[in-house]
Amino acid sequence: MTHLVRTAVFCLCFLPLVSPLFAQPTGPWQQRVDSDIRVALDDVNHVLNGDIAITYHNESPDALNVVWMHLWPNAYRNGQTAMAKQHFRDGDMLMFYALSRELGGIDSLAFTSNGRALEWSYHPDHIDIARVELPQPLAPGDSLELRTPFRVDLPSGSISRLGHVGESYQITQWFPKPAVYDAEGWHPMPYLSQGEFYSEYGSYDVRLTLPANYTVGATGDLVLGSEDNDAERVRLDSLVAASVDWVASEGWLQDNNDFPDSEERLKTLHYRQSRVHDFAWFADKRYKVLRGEVELPGQGNKVTTWSMFTPAEGALWQRAPEYLHDATFYYSLWNGDYPYNQVTAVDGTISAGGGMEYPNVTVIGASGSDSELETVIVHEVGHNWFYGILGSNERENAWMDEGINSFNETRYMVTKYGEDNSISFLLGDGNNLAQRLELEDFKYRWIDELSYLFPARFGVDQPIQCHSNSLTQLNYGAIVYKKTAAAFAMLQAHLGAARFDAAMQLYFDTWKFRHPSPRDLQACMEASSGEGLAWFFEDWIQSTKRNDLALVKANPRRGLVVKNKGSLSSSSSLSAMRGDSVVRVIPVPLLDPGQKTAVDMPALDGIDRWMLDRDRVGLDYDRRNNQRRAKGFLKPLEPLQFRLLSRLEDPEATQLFWLPAIGWNAHNGLMLGMTLHNLTLPPRDLTWQWTPLLSNRQFAQGLDFGGMLSFDWRKNAWHVGLRSSQFRAQEALQMPPEITIPEYDGELLTRTSWHVERRLNARPTSPWSANVGYEGIHMYGFVDPAPDAHWTLVPNSGGVRLQRRASWLHAELEHAIPNIPGMAQSISAKLGRMVTHGWKYEGILIEPPVASASNLKHNVVDVWHHWEYARPRRAKEHRWTFDSRAAWVFSTAEEPGMAGARTLDVPDYGIAVAGPGAHYDPLADVLLLNRGGGMTGADEGWTGRQAALDRGGLPLQMVAPQGLGSIRAGYTHPWGIEVFAGAAMAWDEGRDEVSNAPLAEPWNAVVGLALPMGPLEVQMPLWLANVQADGAQPWSGWMFRLDLMSLNPLKLARENLQ
Repeated sequence: MTHLVRTAVFCLCFLPLVSPLFAQPTGPWQQRVDSDIRVALDDVNHVLNGDIAITYHNESPDALNVVWMHLWPNAYRNGQTAMAKQHFRDGDMLMFYALSRELGGIDSLAFTSNGRALEWSYHPDHIDIARVELPQPLAPGDSLELRTPFRVDLPSGSISRLGHVGESYQITQWFPKPAVYDAEGWHPMPYLSQGEFYSEYGSYDVRLTLPANYTVGATGDLVLGSEDNDAERVRLDSLVAASVDWVASEGWLQDNNDFPDSEERLKTLHYRQSRVHDFAWFADKRYKVLRGEVELPGQGNKVTTWSMFTPAEGALWQRAPEYLHDATFYYSLWNGDYPYNQVTAVDGTISAGGGMEYPNVTVIGASGSDSELETVIVHEVGHNWFYGILGSNERENAWMDEGINSFNETRYMVTKYGEDNSISFLLGDGNNLAQRLELEDFKYRWIDELSYLFPARFGVDQPIQCHSNSLTQLNYGAIVYKKTAAAFAMLQAHLGAARFDAAMQLYFDTWKFRHPSPRDLQACMEASSGEGLAWFFEDWIQSTKRNDLALVKANPRRGLVVKNKGSLSSSSSLSAMRGDSVVRVIPVPLLDPGQKTAVDMPALDGIDRWMLDRDRVGLDYDRRNNQRRAKGFLKPLEPLQFRLLSRLEDPEATQLFWLPAIGWNAHNGLMLGMTLHNLTLPPRDLTWQWTPLLSNRQFAQGLDFGGMLSFDWRKNAWHVGLRSSQFRAQEALQMPPEITIPEYDGELLTRTSWHVERRLNARPTSPWSANVGYEGIHMYGFVDPAPDAHWTLVPNSGGVRLQRRASWLHAELEHAIPNIPGMAQSISAKLGRMVTHGWKYEGILIEPPVASASNLKHNVVDVWHHWEYARPRRAKEHRWTFDSRAAWVFSTAEEPGMAGARTLDVPDYGIAVAGPGAHYDPLADVLLLNRGGGMTGADEGWTGRQAALDRGGLPLQMVAPQGLGSIRAGYTHPWGIEVFAGAAMAWDEGRDEVSNAPLAEPWNAVVGLALPMGPLEVQMPLWLANVQADGAQPWSGWMFRLDLMSLNPLKLARENLQ
C-alpha cells in the first residue's frame, strides 16, 4: 500500500516485544489453504452472494481442534470494530458519522464439514473474527473441507479497501478466510486500514457472475474453455483495440466518466491461481484496457501486463503499460523473476492510501500527475514480491514489505531517471515551485531521508520494528516506508550493490511462497554477504537511535578524521570536491558510536572542500558537521544563505531567513519590523526567532523599540526554551480607579521566561498522554502608583519600577476514552509562587524621598479538569463540554504598608474567572491588544474586552485574591454556536487575608452564547446572577479570545505530529 508521504510526514513500539520477534524461528512447515469460491454481484443492491469450499491442509506437527476464521467485511459493520477505533484514533470519524447504507458486513454463514453443521462463534472482542469448532481434532498431515454460504453488504468505498463508489467495485478481503497457524500458534487478527495482512498460501479457483458489460481485473488467469471465459477473451481483445484508438485520439477530451447502464445479460468468469495467499477483483463498466508484455531478465519468461482505467485520468494512464513493464522488469532483476503469468493495474477509488496491492492485481487511486501515477504503480506492483511472494507478517513487521518495497521503488526511480533527478520530478511539468524554493539541487533520492527527519527532529519518531497498530499514522509513512527505504539504501552502500543484490536474491529464493521473519531475512543477508549485520538489524531496525558521523579534521598534517558522534554503527565515504565535481572518493569503514578513524589526506590540486557522505545515504541526523574547507581559518563555516520565509535545510550553507512583521496594540500603536530566524524544513534541534519592532510613541515622545525573542532546544521528549518580549503597557499594579493621567501612553513592560518540559508518554498511539514542566518568569516595568499615583505616573518623573518573579510547576494528563469514540478528558495541575518586589515611599515631598523595600509573596495551587464528547447526529457533529476548576492563593506581605494601600479593583495577584486578559494579566501570559484597558475605571473600548477564556473561563470580570472554584458546561451545535452556563465563587466570602479588604462580588453565575472561530472566540452573557454594574445589561459584559500564538506554523506542525 502506498501512503503519499511526499510532505514527510508516528511508531509506538512495545520494546520488550521487539527482540522476541527476531529470536523466534519460523518452522520448516507451513499450512496450505485451497479455496473454491462461487460468487454473484448484485449491482443494484451492492451485495455479493456466494459459497466457499475451503480445503485446509494441516502441515503442522499439532492436532487442531478449531480453525480461526477472518470475516473481515464485518470490520465495516459499526463504529465499535477495531478498524473503526483505529480510524477514530487517527481523527477519521467517517464510520462514526456514516449512515447504515454506507456500512457493510458479512452474514448468512453456516459452516459445515462433510455435510455436518459445525459450531462457531464470534471472537469475544472482534466481530470480524470467528472460531469454528472442528468435529474432531485435525491430525498432522490430514486435511479438512469447510463449506459455508455467505452474503456481503458492500460498504462505501470511502471507508477503506472493500466497497463500491457507485458501480465501481473494489472487492477485497471479502470472503471467509482462515487465519495463519504457524510455529507461534494461531494469528487471528481484526481487519485494520493501517496494518495489513498475514494469510496462508494455497490455490484459488473462483467463479464470478456479474452483468456482461463489466470489465474485471483480478488475481489469477482466466481458465481456457471454462464458463464464459473464451467470449471474455474476445471481448478484451476488442476492448484493447478500441482503447488504443481512444488513446491515440485523446478520447479523454470528449468522454465523460458516467456509468453506463448494466446489461441484463450476465456472464460468469472463471479464474484460477496457485501459490498465492489472497484473491481480489475489481469491476467497472467504464474501463479502457491496454495490454503489454515484459520479458523477464532471469529465465526470459514473458508476462502479460493489463492496464484498466476510466476516462477520468486517461491522459495519465496511457503510459501505464510502460510503468508496469519497467516495474516488473527491474524488481525481477534485483530480487528474482516474477513467477506468475500476468500483472494488472486498475484505476479505482481507494481511501486506504494511494494504492493497494493484491496478488497479480493492484488498485490505484487518483494520481494527478505522471510522476505520481508511475510512483504508485511501481510501488504496488513491487508488493508482488514484498507481501505477495515473500509473505511476511505485515501486521507485526510492516517494514519487511512496505519498507523494503519503498527502497526498491526509490531505486527504480533513480535507475530509470538518473541519480541527479531532482525533487521537481514529483511536481510535474510546468510547475516552477522547485525553482522558486531553490529545490533544483535537491535530489529525488534524498526524499526518504528527509521524510524520516521530520518526525525525528520533532522528537516523535518510532522504531522501524513496530506492530502496525502501534504506529501513528504519519510514522507509518515516514518510518515504516521512508526510513526503512533510506536504511536499506545505507546498507546497500555499505555492502556494495553486487553483494546486496546477491543477498536479496538468496532471500527471495529461500523464502518465496513462505512466511519469513526478520530473523530469516538477517540470516540470508549474513550468509550471502559473509558479514555480521546485527548492528543493522538490531540498532537500526529496533531503535530510534540517531546516526551522526562528523568530519572533525581535514588538514594535510593530521589527515582526514571522521568521528561517529551518533549512537548507531555506520560506514560512509569522503569526497574531495572541486566546485560541484567529485575528484576522489575515499571509503570510511564501519565505525561504532564514539569511534574515530583517520585517513591520510591525498595530495590533490584545486580541492576546495571535503564532504562526508555526499550522496546522503547515511540517514545522518545532522549534516552540518559533514563538510570542511580545504583551506582557510574558518573551515567548518558554510557560506551564508539569506532568504525570505524559509527553505529546506541545506547542510552546505549557513541559513538565515526573514519576513516582514507588523503589529498593533493600543499603547504602542502601529509597529513595523521584521522577523529573523533559522527555522528550516525540517527544523533543527536548536531554533531561534527574533522580531524587532519600531513604533512612534503617542504625544510626540519619540520612537519605541520592542518586539519578541525566543530560543528553543528540543531533543526527543525534552524541550528547553527561552522567551523575552517588550511592549508598552498601561497597567499599574495597584491603580486606583479614580486615577486618570493625561498624555500617558504606559510604560515599557519586559517579560522574560525560561521553561523546561518533558513529554512522558512513550507510546504515541496510547489513549493517554502526559507532560510535566517548569517555567520561570521575570517581569520588569510595572509602575507602583500607590499611595501617590499622581506623582509616580507622571512621565519622566522617576516613578517607582517594580519587578515580579514567578515559578511554575505544571503537569497535564490527557485521555481519549477508547471505548467511547469522541469522548476525551484532561486534567491540568499548576503549582506556583509569585513574588512582587517593590518600594514603599514614606513621603513624596520629602527631600530626599524615603523608600523601603516592600514585597508581596503568593503561593498558588490551580487544578482544572476538562471533559468533552462529540457525537454525530444526522451526519453532523454535536459537542458537549464540562469544565471544573479549583484554585487557591496563599499570600503574605513583608511590608504591610504596601498591602494595606492596595485596592481589590486590581489586586496584586489573584485568580481571574475569565483567565488573564486586558482587565487583569499579572504575569503577562497573553499577547493583548490593550493591556490594562479592561481595568475598572479605564477607557477600555472593545480592545479592553480581550481575555484568555482558558481553563473553563467565563466572561466575568471577577478576580479572587484567595482563589475560587468554577464550573462551566457547554453544548456546541453543528452550526458552530455554543450555549454555555457556568458559575464561580471566591473562597472565604471574598476576603483578602493580606489587606482584609472585601471582594465586591464573591460569587456569580452566567448563561450565554459563544462563537468559536479557531484562534478567535466571542462569549456573550445573556443572563447574570449578579449584574456587575448598576443598570448594565448582561451582554454588555461580552469578551473575546484572540490567540495569535496558536497560529505559529511550527507550533501547529508540532501539535499535528504529536
